[in-house]
Amino acid sequence: MSVADAYDPKADVKRVADYFKSRYGDLENALKNLDPDGEFDLYTFEAALKKWGVQVDSVVELFGHIDLDWSNTISVHELFQVLELPMQEAQEREEQRRNSEVSRIFEQLAKSIRHKFGSIADYFAK
Repeated sequence: MSVADAYDPKADVKRVADYFKSRYGDLENALKNLDPDGEFDLYTFEAALKKWGVQVDSVVELFGHIDLDWSNTISVHELFQVLELPMQEAQEREEQRRNSEVSRIFEQLAKSIRHKFGSIADYFAK
């Protein structure tokens, strides 16, 4: 995926929010009707979307957008925090998620270099 066609979560967030609004009247009532301790991993989130009849452009990208802390799970609370965000905040959250992803990739690269070469300076000295 290039920068030009980068994932934009707005439409997927709206589809999920619309499902809950149509089923429960509004997001507040929807949240009251769900298990507050409920959590989804990627696979259970995908299954839930299918059960709810909600089609999204990218389950993986939407999950990552909601799971800002990279815990590999999203709680019902996290889900509804995102569903209730105004669109500007959703865009800012997506940018923050992308920046976190880049940082995580660089940290993994540095860790691999340190593991293999002892230090990053030793790697570049070779």
